Amino acid sequence: MSRVYVTTTLPRVDTRPDLAYALEAVRADALARHHRMRGARVRFLSGSTAAYAALREPLALCTNDFVYLAEDARHRTGVTRLWQACASDLRRTDKGWVFRLSATADALVSRPRTGAGIPVPDDPGHEVDDGFSVLAGYVTSLGYGTDGAHHRRWWVEGDERVHVVDSDALPAHTGLWPAVLESAGQPAPTRLLVHDRPTDPTAPDVLAHRHGTDAVRWWLLRDAASPARADRELADVFGSLVDRVVVLVHRYRDGRTPTPVEPTGPGRALVESCRATPERVAAAFTAGDLRAATEVVVDLAGEAERFLRETRPWDAARAERDGDVTAGEHLDAALTVLLRVCRTLADQLTPFVPTLAARVAERAVTLSGVLPLPRAVYPRLPDQRGLA
Repeated sequence: MSRVYVTTTLPRVDTRPDLAYALEAVRADALARHHRMRGARVRFLSGSTAAYAALREPLALCTNDFVYLAEDARHRTGVTRLWQACASDLRRTDKGWVFRLSATADALVSRPRTGAGIPVPDDPGHEVDDGFSVLAGYVTSLGYGTDGAHHRRWWVEGDERVHVVDSDALPAHTGLWPAVLESAGQPAPTRLLVHDRPTDPTAPDVLAHRHGTDAVRWWLLRDAASPARADRELADVFGSLVDRVVVLVHRYRDGRTPTPVEPTGPGRALVESCRATPERVAAAFTAGDLRAATEVVVDLAGEAERFLRETRPWDAARAERDGDVTAGEHLDAALTVLLRVCRTLADQLTPFVPTLAARVAERAVTLSGVLPLPRAVYPRLPDQRGLA
């Protein structure tokens, strides 16, 4: 079983959550959930103050570690140890301490003592600059500097070390951070998942309250025009399909899932699409293209929508009532295929919109053989009507 360590950037403690962080957090969350679904052990880290921790519920984040940079004893100890491990590449100048990036380039990594930062070892007049300290949080949160087992398990021996960052943070993650790790004898991240920085100034928690968690997550992951349009797509593409399938099963089979019948023609093709969808989603995640991953799931729902229109199960039900046994078999085959689509959607939507995915599972997946009574799987928020 592989071990995957996923992080957002760790914001400076004097900042407030913005949409750039929300995009990072949701992308990292989708990646973490995807790897867990594929059987990996995952550690998902974010930070760095209570204001950021408060977004866990509004954005439905599945973090299992959160580092408070200003308060966490692990961090202070680890930064000191990392600084000491890099001693051969650190030197004191008239501007402060610099880290040697190359033969011709240095990075300033200290500042005059303010009392707010971590003191430079053996130089009480200076403290470690936030740029160095924040990057160190990726390993100090694992117990680096305290000989913690988590550091060995997730960083040194982990299979993947993935940082999800916006483009503004890219220079630090391709320059100073790998150089510090190399100097300290630590392995580098295996992957950077980079995205452009969004410009919407609205606070993430405000957006989630206004549009709903799933709509905001889908908007960020799908790069939709607006949260309202993302909300509409979730309702029209997934909610409508699942609702109609559940209603059909109740109307024509009293809510009982039909005895599986081998599909033919379009039904067989749709079943093959269900089988192929998890690997297609996984391939998009591997490529770092989360929008393409969402598109795979949308495509499956679209194919099911076309199948529903073409097979017209209501016509088969009418013929069955008139005594056509074959029509009843065709109806069972169509409903079986459509329920399989719903089960696949419940599974494959989980990394992106976990609340909607759980609702789809509640409506269309059953161990008793009887579906719950029909209820809207994705009710639109009233204030979304008429919005762009």
